[in-house]
Amino acid sequence: MIGATNGKSARSGEADRIAVIIPVHNRRDKTLRCLASLYAARRVGFEVEVIIVDDGSTDGTSEAVPREFPDVRIVRGSGELYWTGAVNRGVREALDRGCDFILTLNDDTVHDPEFLIHLYRCAQSRPGAIVGGLILHMDRPDTVRFGGARWDLLKMGWHYPDEGRNAEVVRKEAFEVPQLNGNCCLIPAQIFQVHGFYDERNFPHCYADSVFTVALRRKGIPLLIEPKSRIFDDTSDLEEKRHGPNPTKLALVRDVFISKRSAYYWRCLFRFHWRTAPRRVEGALLALYRLARISTRVFLALTGIKSFYPPPIPGDRSIHPPETAGAR
Repeated sequence: MIGATNGKSARSGEADRIAVIIPVHNRRDKTLRCLASLYAARRVGFEVEVIIVDDGSTDGTSEAVPREFPDVRIVRGSGELYWTGAVNRGVREALDRGCDFILTLNDDTVHDPEFLIHLYRCAQSRPGAIVGGLILHMDRPDTVRFGGARWDLLKMGWHYPDEGRNAEVVRKEAFEVPQLNGNCCLIPAQIFQVHGFYDERNFPHCYADSVFTVALRRKGIPLLIEPKSRIFDDTSDLEEKRHGPNPTKLALVRDVFISKRSAYYWRCLFRFHWRTAPRRVEGALLALYRLARISTRVFLALTGIKSFYPPPIPGDRSIHPPETAGAR
């Protein structure tokens, strides 16, 4: 447990307990970097417990973490939990331990030293709300990667209006958004106790966080971005995949039709739009359109007419192809 200071409430005199849930798989160095940044973050008015859910890593992650951070709790998976199952496993562990808040955090992030304090204070000022931090690019720390998503059919569904903007022009105070992702999301424990967990059956790896928060907002639970809480996301894995060698024919077929880890996986992509669009017909039509685009790209790549990933455009720093604009 990291640190502890003043009271949980006037009634109990105990500090709130925040469980930080970090799902990991074969990114040992990034995981250790994330933990080092997390442990350097300031804490005032709350305690922090860290739960790593290691879903079958083979790179020594589970051995390296306790050597450097001995009080981190490690929950091990078989490699079949994926993101959603791993987070759910960590949340159940945190609830069993009586934690008051759950912070979902990806291991490819580092953090401003004040990020936890700002998240917690925002949550205290809006009881029952879910609070996300402002996600910035690690290699461009003044540039927004994610500041909430909004639905606009003219922009092909969910889009990120603040993406690419300078962080200094984003609103200074917390603001409501229609959708949050799980990169850094502070959730009252009671929400899981009342409304259940992420949908790991239909969204094993991608989209579960977005579907979860959209559904909760429809039930009247506010979703907030606290722009003073800043998190820096390392997108090098995505950039290497997009701008690296094109996938083999087998990999293309696997990603679109088989792999549950892929943002292109057709079942999840369709269900995501179906479940989150303001109107089901919009979601269905948009999902079919995107699936048609993906299938066309796969066909052109398999026949050798055109590579699946286009060559990088000089100065283009975007990392999300339009077919997966809702994925984080």
